[in-house]
Amino acid sequence: MFDDQTLDARFEAGDPIGHYDVTDAALDEVLFAVRAHSARRRRRAVVSIAGVGAALVIGTIALPAAADVVREFLAQQVVQRQDEGTEVVPDSAWVDARASDFGEYLATIYPTGLPLPAGYTPDDLIVAVVGNNKGSEGLQQEASFRFAFENIAYCGWVDQWLTANAAADERSQIEASDVMVDSLAWPAYLELDGGNLMEYQQRFATGAQAGDRQTVEFAAEINGCDRVRIDTEK
Repeated sequence: MFDDQTLDARFEAGDPIGHYDVTDAALDEVLFAVRAHSARRRRRAVVSIAGVGAALVIGTIALPAAADVVREFLAQQVVQRQDEGTEVVPDSAWVDARASDFGEYLATIYPTGLPLPAGYTPDDLIVAVVGNNKGSEGLQQEASFRFAFENIAYCGWVDQWLTANAAADERSQIEASDVMVDSLAWPAYLELDGGNLMEYQQRFATGAQAGDRQTVEFAAEINGCDRVRIDTEK
């Protein structure tokens, strides 16, 4: 049987962390990556309330006949009751993206003051959101569609920054940087800030202003830009 001194010695000998020095900068990068990963997972859980997630959330809506009520929602703008303790946005309506007039509905909530990069139009964003929700099941909150508009626009500006940076186009790069800074005040991003997402958005904006390509590329990854790009060559 080992005594305490022997056990302590063996634990110390087997502890690899005690044999390596980690700089503050390296540790900061590791923590940033881990936290960003957590933020991305949490944001998906809040923004994309579909499939299994929707089944869990739908259970909190006043039943029975929830599906029938939602099918009438687009015309009536009904806000469903939401119970406490659920991953929902208070006072944000529930929407069925399978409804025949879903695209028309999106046009009524499109944020008219949203800045768009060259080649983007509001109609492009509406078509993209409709397409991204094809085949979705369950209900999603209106807030998630407002976020989708801002997310697509944000990614457009990230793409402009990366393209301009590669081409040494300082004017376009500065324009994109300015919008990335302004996006810190966009309402849907703030409303759906799960897992301290805006903390990372601030870091991305700062990196863009400093000309840090690696940070802006990371912004594209965290914001899922590979899934929401719009073809501006059409």
